[in-house]
Amino acid sequence: GTLAQDRTIAYAYHDASNFAHLYYDNASTKIKFLIRAGGSSVTITSTSTPVSGTFFQVGVFWTGTNLENGLPAYSMALYFNRALEASGTASAAMTEAASSNLDFGSAAGSSQLRGVIRKIHSFQDVFTHTEMTRPI
Repeated sequence: GTLAQDRTIAYAYHDASNFAHLYYDNASTKIKFLIRAGGSSVTITSTSTPVSGTFFQVGVFWTGTNLENGLPAYSMALYFNRALEASGTASAAMTEAASSNLDFGSAAGSSQLRGVIRKIHSFQDVFTHTEMTRPI
């Protein structure tokens, strides 16, 4: 999607070739998780459609080259209300910049979320499927 039509939930920006973007896509009415690594992009999409006026839980992960939880390198997953709805594999390692941004509710001041973010949990570790599906 484009930032003009998206509603950002979370955005981790290193540079134009390396970023992660979790967002609501107005065109498809779905939650999407995009990884751009080494200039190549992969996007996975929820199967559920968020309902306006209701709280919902979104979780994502992306693995590195350490093969966390026995998963292949660059595995990515999107959970909606604790159910795995999409998975994929990014094509490369993400190069981190010396100065990076992690934004919630907007992407560098644009693509602002129209809603409330109630809780944010960010972890260095990749959770197992069981951990991703438990209530928070």
